[in-house]
Amino acid sequence: LPTDIKEVRIEATTIPVDKVTSEINLDMVIKRQVPLIGYIILVCGFFALSSTGTALDLQGESVTPSMKSYWRLIATSIALLPKTIHSLRQDGLPKLSRDQWILFSLAAMAYGQKSTSFVVSLSMTSLANANVFSSMSSLVIILAKGVMGLPILFLEGSGALIGVAGAAICSKDTTPSSHESIDVNDNSRALIGNTIAFSASIGTAAYLTIAKSLRPKCDLFVFMFGIFFIASFFVLAFIIIKKEPVEFSRHPNYGVFGWTNTALNRLPLELYLVFVCNFLGNLSYIAVLKYFDSVVIATTMLMEPVIAVFIGVWAGVSSLPGMHVWIGDAIVTLGSGLVIYSGSSKTELIDATKAVRSKHGAIDIGSSSEGHEQGEDQLHAKMLHTPVIMKRPSPERPVE
Repeated sequence: LPTDIKEVRIEATTIPVDKVTSEINLDMVIKRQVPLIGYIILVCGFFALSSTGTALDLQGESVTPSMKSYWRLIATSIALLPKTIHSLRQDGLPKLSRDQWILFSLAAMAYGQKSTSFVVSLSMTSLANANVFSSMSSLVIILAKGVMGLPILFLEGSGALIGVAGAAICSKDTTPSSHESIDVNDNSRALIGNTIAFSASIGTAAYLTIAKSLRPKCDLFVFMFGIFFIASFFVLAFIIIKKEPVEFSRHPNYGVFGWTNTALNRLPLELYLVFVCNFLGNLSYIAVLKYFDSVVIATTMLMEPVIAVFIGVWAGVSSLPGMHVWIGDAIVTLGSGLVIYSGSSKTELIDATKAVRSKHGAIDIGSSSEGHEQGEDQLHAKMLHTPVIMKRPSPERPVE
């Protein structure tokens, strides 16, 4: 059994059809519990992605946000290529339907949108605000569930709302940014930057939701390569449409392979973004979807600004946070903890009656001349060699 499955059992109940006939209804009950490795992967992804904003800021202001995003996507695609080729040789292309391939492309588009929006927001608002507003995907997922009429667990919903409330408190911090292009007195620019950062949350929510449904049908490396490679074309198209400077060269500022320059803030920094932020970060989040729902991952992202600010201070691209951030971070941590706890265990109930009937025929308990009298009723169980464990009082005489 998979490591997260703790118990599987069959429950049988009888449903009266008429005075002398009843049907057996079979339910398969599966209890899941997130194993320790699930939490380890989640924590690794959390810390790795928390440093993304700082690493992107260190690439300098001479590179446009869109180009930074493109470099990150294409460099990661190249790094994933050998493992992807190996997986394709072994298992071939993922067996997806036409609709699922469309969803795959939409997931890549959503990832490209959220990556670019986040980098653009870094040039318009503070590092703390960019991280906070781009991490509100849990709220987007909860709202989408509510609109679609899907069930929302109490701890899941309340934890997400508490986390978002804490993030809102963080955003009120007035600590000046060390980013030279950001004017702390330009409220309109900061508002636009916060809005763009929030749009990244929408992209993240769409990406995680689609990834949750498609990931079990694809090899992990094939899935991530497809996402990054397709997303890189969306971002490159965005650069061309915006008429930003770009050329097919190694120019350190606007060349599509500019990241390959050996300067400290190019190749070494890009390798950090690829292997730490993307491999350890994004791949961990996708891998842990095996154990957690997408809303748990999204709410965990709310805590990233807590670590991101301190990494930014250490790297010299951010300032120490004010009291609002300390209070907000504590609230975010509380809300995230509630959501993670709500997703730590769950019970699935699967109706197995139809599956048994389709394979073995009808299952019924009713009257039959082959049975023995038990009081006023006659009992006949016709299971057609289907083993079922039932808990019920023993009859006075066994059924033959």
